[in-house]
Amino acid sequence: MSGPGRPPVEITWLWRRIFTYLASLANAGLLAAVILKVRDPQGLAALALGLVAALVLALSAARLWEAGRRAGAAPLLAEASALRAQAARSALEAEGARGQLARAEAASRAARRLETETRARIDALNQLEDADAPLDPDRLAELRRADRGLCDAAPGLACRPAAADAAASGGGALRGLRPATGGEPGRP
Repeated sequence: MSGPGRPPVEITWLWRRIFTYLASLANAGLLAAVILKVRDPQGLAALALGLVAALVLALSAARLWEAGRRAGAAPLLAEASALRAQAARSALEAEGARGQLARAEAASRAARRLETETRARIDALNQLEDADAPLDPDRLAELRRADRGLCDAAPGLACRPAAADAAASGGGALRGLRPATGGEPGRP
């Protein structure tokens, strides 16, 4: 039977079977003709004994031939099985790579969208009329504590606490916000 993962049916197999059946029928017909012609009981006994011996030899030869054919095919079958397993592994790896690529593209699109939205909001905040106005000192201290907390929570990010910026600039006002530069938000 032919199917996925199996070799196609060998066409010559059918003709070999047909030839074997026809040869067997012809043999049986000729043997019946010989038996009908021989009238001697000893001749019939010798003929029967010869036929049994020939049949035993033919069956033994057929079994040996079949065993040899199977033994010769065993390495080929093992190799075919290994190749099918390798093809299945390769298909799974390719499917995993496609999925990984799709996830990476989705993450990249999300990062670009976030960066675009962040830039737009920072620009909008910088346009406000009170963008350069000084903050209340208590509010400024609270914002600095929150900023340091965020930097402590994510040590792997390039983080500059606002206190260092304020001390360097010498004022309590938040000076013009600038979006991060670089390929990824949050990276230097």
